[in-house]
Amino acid sequence: MRKGTRVGINTAVHLLLDCSGSMTPNIRLASTACHAVASALETVGINVAITAFPASHDPVSTEQKTVGRLVRHGQRVHPRLKVAAVGTTPLAESLWWVMQEMLPLCEARKLILLLTDGDPDTPTCALEAIRHAERLGFEVYAIGIGAVNILQHLPGRHRTINAMAELAPVMFGLLQGALVRRRRA
Repeated sequence: MRKGTRVGINTAVHLLLDCSGSMTPNIRLASTACHAVASALETVGINVAITAFPASHDPVSTEQKTVGRLVRHGQRVHPRLKVAAVGTTPLAESLWWVMQEMLPLCEARKLILLLTDGDPDTPTCALEAIRHAERLGFEVYAIGIGAVNILQHLPGRHRTINAMAELAPVMFGLLQGALVRRRRA
């Protein structure tokens, strides 16, 4: 045994998956990619969580849950990520909820990775939530499936894909770049 210091990762990542109705043709692949990325992050010691938004929609009722926890911080990543694509895109509300979930975490770095295919229901409120997250020290990254206007407010921290086959490699690449870039700085 030797005495010494070692640089730790000390990072929490929250994957925020858009499950709005427009994601219907892509939801299965998107949830599979989230599982793969979360599993890889967990393997290297990163505290990871996955949340879907909107969570559910009851066609009989007008009530819609904004978010649904798929994997909680501190919980082992599991493959049971059954989600349905229904409803709208309550991004602002979902970001506020994720920030609330992550603030008490002990990790020094807190990253949010948004995966979406459309613009939020309330773009101004979503932009305000992103700006507030940045002021609190969160690093917000995003992957847009097709053109998503809100992403222009995340210069250098977003990627756009046009085919679902690009999703997993882009997710891995964006997070790898974020994790390595900050550690070197």
